[in-house]
Amino acid sequence: MEYYRGVEGRRKKRQQNGKRRAAATAVAAKVVAAAPVPNAGMVEHVRMVVSLIEGRPVSRAEIGAMLKKVLRQHRMPKRGKIGDSVVRSDEHPP
Repeated sequence: MEYYRGVEGRRKKRQQNGKRRAAATAVAAKVVAAAPVPNAGMVEHVRMVVSLIEGRPVSRAEIGAMLKKVLRQHRMPKRGKIGDSVVRSDEHPP
């Protein structure tokens, strides 16, 4: 702890944190690039439907941002550990 309070330690810690930030930025850029691009017909259809539902004009830019957010790929959830209770539940179903 005392090492990081010194000049050399602070410089090294700053460098390590910079590497971490650069890696996080690179991962975020890959996620944004991997998002599917909706075609113009679908965007126009969704824009019209949302405009009718909300009762106000909605721009293509708003719909594009919404679709990019909704259509991005989500992480697959991790499976929980299969415990003894799950195995026994098959023996005596409710």
